[in-house]
Amino acid sequence: MDSEPAPTELKEQDPFSDFGLSEETSAVPPSDDFSFGEESPAPTTVSDPFAGLDEMTAPSSDDPFADLTDTSPVESDPFGGTDFGSVNDDFGSSSTPEADPFADMDTFTSIPESAGDSSDPFVGMDGLETPSEGDEFDLSGTAPTSTDGGDELMPPSPSGAGDDDFFSSPADSGPSSTESDPFADFGDLGPPTGQDPFSNLASSATVSEDPFADFVPSIEEDTLSDISGDSSFESFSPDLESDAGEEVFDSGSSFGLEADLQGLANEEKQDIDKGLKDEELAIIQKEILRYPPTLRRAVIDSIVQDRLTPRDQKGLLELIKIESSPQEIADFLSGALGETIFVSQKMSGFSKDGVPIISTDPVYTKEGLQRQRKVIRRTIISIAATIFLVVGGTLFYRNFIIPNQAAQYYEQGLMLIREAGVYPKNSETRKKKFFEAEESFARGENILPNHLKYLNLYGVEYTRVEEYDRAFEKLFGKVSPDFGAGREEPSSNAWDKREKVPIITLAKGQVWDNTKLSGKNGSENRMILIAQDGIQRKIMKAGAYIVMRLEKQTHDNPTYKNLGRFHSSIMPSFTEPFLGGGKYKNDQLAINFFKQVYTDGNEPYDEESTAGIAKIYYNRREFGKAASFYNKIVEIDPSSSVGQGGLLSTYIEMWKEDGNPQFVINHHRQIKNNLNIEKELSLHVLSKLASFYTDLNKKELRIRYNINPTDQVSGMEVNDNALEILNLIYHKTEKDPVTGTEIEGSQYAEGYYQRGRYFASIKESIQARRFFEKAAALDPAHYLASTELAENAIRLANFAEADKLLNESLKRFENYKQSYGAREEDETLIQGNIGRIYFDKARIQYLSAAGIHEKDKITEFPGRKIYPFRARTAMDASAKTRSMELKNSLDGFSKAESVQTDEKEFTLIRRWRTPLPLEIQRELRYFKGWVDYMNGDFAASLNEWVGFEDEDEYNHSTLLMGKANAFFYTGQYKASLGNYLKVQDNMEERLLNMGLPKSDDPYHQEVYQTLVAAYNNIGAVYEKQGNTAEALKHYWKAIETARKINEISEIAMSNKDLIFKKEAIGQDPLLEDWLSPTLDSVKKLARE
Repeated sequence: MDSEPAPTELKEQDPFSDFGLSEETSAVPPSDDFSFGEESPAPTTVSDPFAGLDEMTAPSSDDPFADLTDTSPVESDPFGGTDFGSVNDDFGSSSTPEADPFADMDTFTSIPESAGDSSDPFVGMDGLETPSEGDEFDLSGTAPTSTDGGDELMPPSPSGAGDDDFFSSPADSGPSSTESDPFADFGDLGPPTGQDPFSNLASSATVSEDPFADFVPSIEEDTLSDISGDSSFESFSPDLESDAGEEVFDSGSSFGLEADLQGLANEEKQDIDKGLKDEELAIIQKEILRYPPTLRRAVIDSIVQDRLTPRDQKGLLELIKIESSPQEIADFLSGALGETIFVSQKMSGFSKDGVPIISTDPVYTKEGLQRQRKVIRRTIISIAATIFLVVGGTLFYRNFIIPNQAAQYYEQGLMLIREAGVYPKNSETRKKKFFEAEESFARGENILPNHLKYLNLYGVEYTRVEEYDRAFEKLFGKVSPDFGAGREEPSSNAWDKREKVPIITLAKGQVWDNTKLSGKNGSENRMILIAQDGIQRKIMKAGAYIVMRLEKQTHDNPTYKNLGRFHSSIMPSFTEPFLGGGKYKNDQLAINFFKQVYTDGNEPYDEESTAGIAKIYYNRREFGKAASFYNKIVEIDPSSSVGQGGLLSTYIEMWKEDGNPQFVINHHRQIKNNLNIEKELSLHVLSKLASFYTDLNKKELRIRYNINPTDQVSGMEVNDNALEILNLIYHKTEKDPVTGTEIEGSQYAEGYYQRGRYFASIKESIQARRFFEKAAALDPAHYLASTELAENAIRLANFAEADKLLNESLKRFENYKQSYGAREEDETLIQGNIGRIYFDKARIQYLSAAGIHEKDKITEFPGRKIYPFRARTAMDASAKTRSMELKNSLDGFSKAESVQTDEKEFTLIRRWRTPLPLEIQRELRYFKGWVDYMNGDFAASLNEWVGFEDEDEYNHSTLLMGKANAFFYTGQYKASLGNYLKVQDNMEERLLNMGLPKSDDPYHQEVYQTLVAAYNNIGAVYEKQGNTAEALKHYWKAIETARKINEISEIAMSNKDLIFKKEAIGQDPLLEDWLSPTLDSVKKLARE
């Protein structure tokens, strides 16, 4: 932009620096092209067109707006009354309203009231036809439509101070008066001199006519205090795109100034978004004041001096409205103006924010201080981060990396111990596994030595695989001499005899040193401990107890409890001296170790310790004491599954002794309905409970024990409990309370075994067999599961398969019996009676040889009609072999009975084994008597058959018939007759429910054949007693009954024919003395 020479009396400075600071008036501008009055000559010197804005009250004939004011004449600058130079207000108003050219802009809608003339000073401008060539604003409307920049040119701003003065920015070069002042050429528009053309705008026009109608002051501090809030600044600004030099306003034109301004406003509205809102004006004002002084002056100068095109002005204002950064504004101006605009003056005496710079050293600037703070903050953060990383890394390494590395080795060793337990003792594979386990333990100790958790776990796992010396070394340790083994101490100090827990300390003057445990330095460098007896013992190996008391100097309750469990173990290999056990078995010492948890461990209500003491009494079968300790747990915590489960298990054992199921049923219903903790019971307790309901005699509940078979809360029948509990077992998963290993109910062998027993009890043999097979496959020690499979094969007459399975059962029992008790579910195996296996093997021999012919089926007729040997014809070789097999079976039956009284068996098994089931006992006695009966030893058979319960005799007609025949042959005719009459009544009662006889039905055959024998034998008894009439009557009954099934009773017919000849020939009447080899009827056998 071309610069004009400044006045001679002024140096190059801010052309707006005089605003409000000087009383001097500006030079008179040249003639106004729009003047309607006198024209003033142009000044000899070029002056600032805004230089006199601070003294609008000073008279001047050169002001083109001098005649537009209604107060005292003003100077040449139409904005002279606005105190732009005020220190505190960028747009500061004059102190007097008369000096403000916008003083009357409060209400543009009011009618103008001019002091000199009431007419509108612009009314004559509507008729201008041809604009003057000097019209700088192109008011004729011929110029292109401009963007609406007038609204954004002079936004209201809050008052500023100091360097933030709006007009204090120096310009590079100032234009001439006529070129710089947009109103300089307006001249005298007609009104009298001194009348302000804008003074009456407050009430001169409506909103649509007022060119300033859209101007609304900001809600912030009003810099144009005399302009009311409803005024619009939209049409107040000039057309920034008009060519000031193209046309000069012609006073004779038909268009008025107001009409041109209105048209200009309309054009601006079309392109510049139709005006600014109050909020936008406030934002623009606030943002301009926020800029550094250098940038602020550049922004104001670019707008006021028309250095930007309307489009660039709009872009600038948009950047200001969106609160762009000062650097973005400077970059925009630099591109629009074609020159570099700086945010602040380089090397000036002020900062970006206008703060005087005291020192040029960057350290003392605001940015320097900020950088200094950042450096200090980063340094502190770096130091803190370094400390955190070092400390955190160290803690992470010590507490996570190292324990994890050690844990991997320890866990690997535990896994090897479990694998070794599967192999037989003294096997090379087992020894190798243990060696590898100790190597893994040593690796773990090299990283993290004397770890109490893993010392305890190794002790527990070694105990379960019957390595008791290794287990004790891990749980307690190894000292020399051992307790009770020294020459100076009594044998009562030995582990199997002592009652007190050793209280140990290091010898005087010694401290704990792990290097003395490895043995590398020789035995002379061993640490020495002293117990209550005062004897010094060298520490050969440090177990959990020694580490806890001497190194850690604390009380570790898991160690106390594991030592209690160790000394109270019940495995025969642990307790039996002839198996190398008994060295550590000490129940009283175990109880005292559990009590240490109450005292030294400071947990007087620890339920695991209380349950451990209860278990000791339970294993001794002292159920009263066991129940009292379990009750202590329940009194403290009624919802304790350990306490409630222990009570339930104890009550089941009491039921096995006295047969009263009240405690079990009532307690189970309380656990299930009131406490709702049935699902929390252990798998072992649930399996035991299912077994109880399977074996329960439901018929006796209401009559004998006054128990309602139906649960009044759940509505469940007592018969349904077993299956519900078995389903609960299948879906349950629990953790081993000691080792923490998970046990899944779907892989729990005992659960499958009890499920098989349940289905066998309801005569679903196929389902039962499937579950027994699963149990036998999951647990190689479960000999009872394979025994059940063998008995199922026997019922199917598959004797070869049954014998194979029985041999497998014996093998399992012999291989694992010494380790029974290591698991809780071993209780079922301990209580099993091995005599059952011997009975089943003898039964196979018995049933194989019982038939007269090898192909005879003893489960149906006529194969079941077996006569004593004396009634048969001469036996061939095959028959003699079967006869010998029958005699040999007696040895097996006798062995099965002797097991119950065998004193050579392990103490644990003798104490816990249960007698053979009553059903097996009945069959065993019947089989033995039947063999004697077949051999003609009727007296021996009666000895076996005496003592059966009345119920057994009533339900088994075969037994009654055998006893009756034996009584007859031994001359006890009255006893014989009584048994025959019972059989007769029983069979006749069955006939009433059978309907028409069916000769092809095995059950009909059995009933009719038995009744025929009973009739004949009753007749024989009467004949022996001399009652011929009754004898003939029953002979005929036998003959007629046989005919109903298409049979002929030859013996009855012979007795009838010879009844009067027997005295002559000296022959006793013949008996139908055949006898079935099994107690159960054909119907029951077929159902099984």
